[in-house]
Amino acid sequence: MKETFKKSKEARIKFGLHVKNNFRTSQRDVPVCSAHHYNNINPDKIRDVIGPGGKMINKIIAETGVSIDIEDDGKVLVTSTDAVGMQKAVKWIEELTHEVTAGEVYEGTVVRIEDFGAFVQILPGKMDSCTSVKSAG
Repeated sequence: MKETFKKSKEARIKFGLHVKNNFRTSQRDVPVCSAHHYNNINPDKIRDVIGPGGKMINKIIAETGVSIDIEDDGKVLVTSTDAVGMQKAVKWIEELTHEVTAGEVYEGTVVRIEDFGAFVQILPGKMDSCTSVKSAG
């Protein structure tokens, strides 16, 4: 009986090592899964994401490594194997399509100062906002 337990233990160890070694090997060969993000944008803003001659969408794809599909009704699908790149692309698209709303608080960069106020860029690619120097706090 001791011999049976000894052989059983040796077989379990050998099997465990076999599974461990093969699992590591097969993991290297498995392709990375892609992640995807759906978003809906105003169909009038599609041209902002695509840009003249496709320059903007091609820039987003080149800098983030994502794939972007936009439908005529404003559905946007962003896919990537890199989560960081996908998040960057989604944020970029959201900034391009965001509509400025009165009462919202924005952080921006002062791009020009005049006697009557300062021009502040609050979203990339958007027209600068004129802010009264008195109201800047």
